[in-house]
Amino acid sequence: KEIYSSDFAMQFALAARGYTIMPWNESAQMHQDKEIPLSGPKDAAFRHYSGPVGKPTYELKLQKEDSKLAKERPAKYQGKDPNCQVCYSFQRYVQLWGSPKCTNSLPFEYSDLMLKRYHPNLAKEPCHPDIGSLCEPHKLHPRYAVNEVN
Repeated sequence: KEIYSSDFAMQFALAARGYTIMPWNESAQMHQDKEIPLSGPKDAAFRHYSGPVGKPTYELKLQKEDSKLAKERPAKYQGKDPNCQVCYSFQRYVQLWGSPKCTNSLPFEYSDLMLKRYHPNLAKEPCHPDIGSLCEPHKLHPRYAVNEVN
């Protein structure tokens, strides 16, 4: 897998911070049925919903008194894939926000394979504004700008 789901990512993030990760007897994986677990006890204290049954709370509507707390997603983002778009850069985050205080402090870089697969034009065209959190819009991605000079 190239991009891990939240099922893996949360465990990995906690383990990277020194937490011990192990199975929890009071959890159940709900996959094909909302009431019958794929694994774990039927009366588990925690149920993780995935797959065909989906997430039960995703379709909940706001109560009328809470409607002013959130707005509809801007039209330019409607219909976009909510999964990882390979568009994060620590350096760009600090450039945009002035501090690394509220972001991941563990260093990582996307592989060339991932960048080419998710952003095939990145090596030869300036960064598109839609991925401005990965690289500065209208400029080459730093990895390819360096190669351009050589």
